[in-house]
Order: sequence, then structure tokens, then C-alpha cells
Amino acid sequence: MFYSIIILPIETIIDWVFTFCFNKLSSFGIISCIVGVSLVINFLALPIYNLADKLQAKERDIALKLAPNVKRIKTAFKGDEQFMILQTYYKQNHYHPLYALRSSLSILIEIPFFIAAYHYLSHCEKLLGTSFWIFKNLAAPDHIFSFTLAGHLFYINILPILMTLINFFSGIVYSKNAPIKEKFQIYGIGLVFLALLYNSPSGLVIYWILNNLFSLVKNIVLKTKAPGLITFGFISLMFALLTFYFWAFQPETSLWKKEALTVLTILLILSPFAIRLIKKHCTKLLASIDCVINSLDSKKQFTVFILSALSLSLLMGLYLPSGIISTSPVEFSFLGSIDSPFYYIKDSLYMFLGLFVFWPCCIYFMFSQKIKQYMPFVFITLLIFVLGNVFIFKPEYGNLNPAFEFSDNSIFTDIPKYYTLLSALIIVLVPVAFFLLIKFRKTFVLSVILASLLLSEIVISATKLKTINNIYSSYQTEYYSQKSDIETEQIKPIYHLSKTGNNVLVFFLDRAVSSFFPYVLEQHSELQNQFKGFTYFPNTLSFGRNTLNGLPPITGSYEYTPDKINLRDGELLKDKHNEALKVMPKLFLDAGYSVTVVNPSMANYSWGNDLSIYSDMPSVTALNLTGNFTERYKAEKNIKNLSGDPGVLCNKQIKNFSILQGMFPPVRIIFYNTIKSDSSLAGSFVNDASQLYYLDQLTDSNGSENNFVYIGNDTPHDPIFLDASLERPSEPVWETAGNYKCHDTNVLQDYDVNAAAILLLGRYFEYLQKNDLYNNTKIIVVSDHAYYHHYSAFDSFSDATVPSAYNCLLLYKDFNSDSAVKTDNTLMTNADTLYLLKDGLALSDVNPYTGKALIPDTKQSVKVYPLSKNNGNNPTFNLNETQFKFDTPCWEIKENIFDPANWKSFNYYQEAGK
Repeated sequence: MFYSIIILPIETIIDWVFTFCFNKLSSFGIISCIVGVSLVINFLALPIYNLADKLQAKERDIALKLAPNVKRIKTAFKGDEQFMILQTYYKQNHYHPLYALRSSLSILIEIPFFIAAYHYLSHCEKLLGTSFWIFKNLAAPDHIFSFTLAGHLFYINILPILMTLINFFSGIVYSKNAPIKEKFQIYGIGLVFLALLYNSPSGLVIYWILNNLFSLVKNIVLKTKAPGLITFGFISLMFALLTFYFWAFQPETSLWKKEALTVLTILLILSPFAIRLIKKHCTKLLASIDCVINSLDSKKQFTVFILSALSLSLLMGLYLPSGIISTSPVEFSFLGSIDSPFYYIKDSLYMFLGLFVFWPCCIYFMFSQKIKQYMPFVFITLLIFVLGNVFIFKPEYGNLNPAFEFSDNSIFTDIPKYYTLLSALIIVLVPVAFFLLIKFRKTFVLSVILASLLLSEIVISATKLKTINNIYSSYQTEYYSQKSDIETEQIKPIYHLSKTGNNVLVFFLDRAVSSFFPYVLEQHSELQNQFKGFTYFPNTLSFGRNTLNGLPPITGSYEYTPDKINLRDGELLKDKHNEALKVMPKLFLDAGYSVTVVNPSMANYSWGNDLSIYSDMPSVTALNLTGNFTERYKAEKNIKNLSGDPGVLCNKQIKNFSILQGMFPPVRIIFYNTIKSDSSLAGSFVNDASQLYYLDQLTDSNGSENNFVYIGNDTPHDPIFLDASLERPSEPVWETAGNYKCHDTNVLQDYDVNAAAILLLGRYFEYLQKNDLYNNTKIIVVSDHAYYHHYSAFDSFSDATVPSAYNCLLLYKDFNSDSAVKTDNTLMTNADTLYLLKDGLALSDVNPYTGKALIPDTKQSVKVYPLSKNNGNNPTFNLNETQFKFDTPCWEIKENIFDPANWKSFNYYQEAGK
């Protein structure tokens, strides 16, 4: 708790600055990150340091003034008499011996900043193997010189020594007229830091050297006649240089960001002149304003300040995180090293209490009355500003994963202009309103409102915490009871196929892109033999561009297309989704097949794939395998530094997302690009790709006569860059796309993960061929949708992202089929999956749940339905819904899907008469 309240707010700011510099100032190398962190932290702490220095100087002057008489008293008197006379003398001079502790105040303030920087930079993966000048690895001690003594190798680290020398020189400047005791304290602390940091990472020592240089320059500047002017000039220069850098060397940065930075820099430079003009021409107005503000007594002033600070802390640290987690507690459970979702809420609450209560209270009680008077204005304005941005001026965030990543950044840029205007108006109107309440002595009204808001946050959060607890407790039991032993030393087969009976395999690849397949096949020649007997259907559509309305037709056929599902408006979407997931297994089970289902997507509208939907079919083997082979795969492929622990990442990002929600709308995209992490996508890739990689070890030929296996897998779902082997996360390697034309890096990432999935399946099919399990196996590879990126198959469209999203993958191999891969341009949909499986098999022609005949569609045309971006594709927000909500337009497509003329838009609600 101590760390989260006091240290973590500082470390969070360090992380923001470091990551921003890493992303935007990369041309200067990693050193720009360390310099940026040092400058920002020192300037933020500068007012506190200056105050501590003033108090220290005041104590020093009084102590020097009293020293002669104190010495005489100690010489002339002893014992109790000496003590009483000294106490009286100190009292007469408004001094207390404890004031001597003021000389240690700057050190006490420095400790939290030191701990935060030490912890962050000591664990910073970006420093690993990174060099600067003569220092080869900033994540390790510099080891510049070495020598051997008595057969032992010793290293001399010059950076800590340089740091200490600068510290001593700064101490000489700072303590020029200080007593010996204070000088010893300064030099003693310098030696302590030498011992502490001698074997620390070079990056951390460089950071501390920069801090000492800053302190040295600060002490020199404070002794000049105009320290404020020099400081302002330096800050203005930094902003001017930053503006020049972005205009000259960052062409990829959007124009409006450069213009905004330029305007901000100009306003900063002109601010002293503006302040001087206001003071010159508005003297009476400013005096009357001060008079009104001064009329607010300190008790009411503190009440408004602390209630605003507490409300802000509970909003950001309790209400928002609990609200997010309560939508899908399972998804936030058992992430990496963190089991309980309550951990994220607790740590978030502590951090925001530190950021908005602890540190502001330190400022409130340390600084002058003038500062105290304005702090209620700042915090009530900040609170209303954040409330407006969280609840009113917000985008539709859509689906969130535990790393808080968005697949479509346009939600931050496609914002109404009035959002920006109204949000900015809050900053002006709230202080004016508060001023009027003070003037008319109605601040008690504000206090009541703030107290009510505080209570409301607590009550609503408590209900969400109860929801989280109920779901987590239930899932916890299920998690431990179903925890697989597959991640132990030996992988045990779970797919039991037969060499004599029929094997039917369905591979559902979430978000697999159809148009990549022929290019992957061409690029990797071994696939031609591995996929022998397959037919590729390029002219295939999904009925939706999301899993919620793209998956049910795969497993349940045409009775579960989005429009048909909406006709059954007396049933929950969740129940219809579950029913669709069960149709295919039930048909095969009733036909006497042994049935295995793995990773049924969004079962029970749960992100964790709730297997309880198969509880009425005890003969079905239902499993969740996500993550079971991750560590084994990482070890085998030597994959390191995926930024590892998803729980740790989630714990950091849930705080960042709270901040993002409360931000000024135009700034959100900048902040998001700063804090977003690709590490969880890399982790997701490994979680899913490892399941396909070990398919051969998970399979044996000890199955019963006939076997049906359904495998859901997300390998293509989370796009990342892969290396040339397409097995490990990497920096961009354009050659991995072969002859495919990638319009941007988003498409390259899509291609990489899709190609990886195809190669892993090819590897498995080769295993089946070698083990006499291929000819008697029918296989379908299908996806629920692609994605709305610009894929080259649709270059002739004015907006290629529309058709791209619906062109799902469909591959089919029948029994005893071993010809070369064929292409069939027949118009197909993923709802044809069930009919391809049924062909030639003695399966029922009746849906076991509705009693309706399973009849294939004639496909004169296909209608596709985009789910509403207003959480229409989020299962959590649809738990109690009975119908899908669609965006406009929907599309009707005939014959060739690659011809723009065949796409006709329509309005679903007009056609349905709604």
C-alpha cells in the first residue's frame, strides 16, 4: 500500500515520459528517454525542492544567528537549568530544535523520487542490450575498466564515480556558507549514493548523473538575480526545440498535432507578456477577485479541496476499474501471476489516492496560503472536467481486452468537434461558477454535491464489486477443477483419431483472411503437398464482421444468420449463440461419433469460453487450452521478453485507461499511442499458435470408429509482426509477405499471423499423412470474418475495408481426396460449413434444437450485417439482449464478391419495417 500510494504515481509518470520519448524521439537513441525523464521529473519536483531549500536556508540562518548565545548558555549552565534556559531562549526567537530536521527535508523528498526511478529503470526491458557512447549495455553496470587481483577479476565503474564527483561539486556550491554539520551531511549522502548505485545499471546511474547536473545548475541559477526568468527561458527553449524537431524530423506525425504543439509553444513564450498586461490593465478586477477568494475560510477551502480530490480518486481508481472488470470478470481472472481481478482495483485505488490525495495534500500543507486558496479551484475544475470527458464526451470504446488495446484507433480521431469545444469550456466555466458560490456564500451547496457524488461512487462501485465477486468465485472453482495437466513435463494426447473409421476435423480460425491463402501457398512450396486434396473457396462471405454474428452460422448453419437470429426476438442472444455452438457437436454425437470441442468462442457470451453449455452432453469432451503450451513453446523457440506477465501489464494499463477516459478528447490519441503495448498481442499469438504447433503431440490414433473434433483458435486474430520463420514475434520483416502487396504495416501484421496459422496447419496435415490418418479424414478450415483493413483483393473498391471485413476463409478436404489444391469460385458463405461436413455422412437433416430441416441456401445473393460499434460486438453488453443492433449500411452481394458493382447497400431497419 505504501508503495502504491507514494511511489507508484511517480513511477507511472516516469513510464509515460520514457515511453513517449522512446516512441517519438527514437532518432536520438535511448538516451533521449533518460534525459526526458530526468528533465520532466526534476521540473515537476522543482517547486517542492525550492520550498525545501528555503526552509532549510531559513533554519540555517536562524541557527547561525542563535549559535553564539546558545554556545554561551551551554558553557555557563548545566543540566535542567541549561535545558530550561535554552527552551526559553528558543521560544523567544520563535525557534525549536526540531526545526533542524528541515535541513533533511530535501533528502526526504528525494527518497520517493529515487525509489521510483530506481525501480523503473532497474526493471526497464528497453534498456536491455542498448548501448550509448562507450557504454555497451545500459541495463548493466558500465565495467569500463577491469583488473585482476589474487586471481579474481574486479571491475571499475566510472559512472557512479562521476556521479559522486558532480554531487560533491554541487554540494560545494549549495553549502557555501553552511555549517560543518550540513556539509558532512551532503558529502555523506553522496557517498551513500555511490555505494547504493555502484553496481546499478548504467542507465539508472546516467539518470542520477543528470539529476545531479540539474541540481548543480539549479543551485547556480538560484544565486543569480533572475532565477525565474532563466528557468522560464530554458523551458521555452525546450518547447521550441521540440516543436522544431517534430516539424523537421517527424513527417509521420499528423499535422494537427504539430500545429497544436506550435500554438502551445507560442502561448507559453507569450504568457509573461499576457500576465503583465492583465496585471497592468485589470488591477482593480484582480484585487476584487482576490478579495472574494480570501473571504473563503480555510475550513471550507480545505473541505472543497479534499472532497474533490477524494471524488476524483474514487472515480479513477475504484468506479472506472470496477465498472470495466464487472463487464467480464472472467477475462480479468488468472492473468499471469495475478489471480484475482480485485488486485487491479485495489492497486488502482491506492495509486489514484496517491496521485490526487497524498501528493496534493503534501503540497497543500507545505506551501503558502496563496497556493492553498487556488487548490480547490484546480481540483473542482479537474473533477468536473474528468466527469464530463468520462460520461459525456466519450467515444464508443467497443471491445476491450486486459491490455486495453483497440484494433481501430479511429475512435479517438473521429470525434465531434463540439466535444472538444464543450470539454474546453468546462475549464473556463467551473472556476467562474465556484467563484460565484464563494461570492454569494453558497459553498456549502457544492460541499453537499461533492459529498453526494463521493457516496454515489462508493455505492455504485460496491454493487459492481459484488458482481465481480460472485462471478469470480464461481469461475475460480471451475478454473481449478478444469486446470489441465498438459503444461506439465509431458504432453498427453487429447485428439484421439482412428485409422479405420471416419475422422472429421473443423478448424475455426478467428479473423482468418481468405485472400492471403494463395499467396502463402505460393510463397511456401511445401504447403502444396501438405494441403493436397483441399479446395479453396475465395468467393466466400461471412454474414458479419465480428465473432458474435459471424460464428453462429458456421456451427449452426443458415438458421443462425444474423437476420434469422433477430426473428427469434423472444430469446436471449446468448442462448441462441450457445444453441448454435451445440448444433454441430450434437449432430455428430447422435450419429455415434466421439466428440471433442476445444475453445468454443464466446460460449455463454463469456470471454473465457464457458464450457458449461455442454453440461447436458456429458459424452462431449469440452476443453479450454488457451495458454497451456505457452511456456513450452517460448522455451523451445527461445522467445523472451514478451513483456511478459499479462497480469502485470493489465495492472498497469487499467490505470492508464482510467486516465485516458478522463482526458481532453483530442489528446486521447496521443496518450493512447504513448501507453499502448503490443506485448499482450505477442503473448496472445504465442498462446494460440502453440496449440497448433503441438497438434501432432496432442494427437494419437487410438480413437473410436468415428471421431469429430472442433478446434477454435485465435492465431490470426491478434496481428503482430513475426520473424522470417513466422514462429516468433519480431520487428517488421517485409519479406515475410512474399509477393503479397501490403498497403501498410497493419496488413503486414495480418499477413504474418495468417501465414503462421496456415504453416502450422500444414505441419499438422503432414503428420496426419505420415501416420495414415489423412485419407479417412474430412477437414474444414473456416473463419468467422476477416478485418476492415485494405486488402489488395479489393483494390477496385472505393473503400476496400468494407468487403475486406466479410471475406472469410473457407478450405475443404473430403475423404480420400489427395489431388493438388483446387480453387472453386462458387459464391459461398461460412454457413455452408455444416453442409460440407454432412455431405456423404449419415447425419440427421433436422436441427436437434429447433426441429427445423437443415436446408442449404440457394444463394441468389448474400446479405451481410455490420454490428453496431456501440458495443454491438461486445458479448458482455449483450447478455440481456434478444436482437443484434446493426449499423447502416448493410450490404447485399451477388455472384462475384470482388466486383464493386455486385455490392448493394440497404437499411436493415427499413426493410424489416422497424
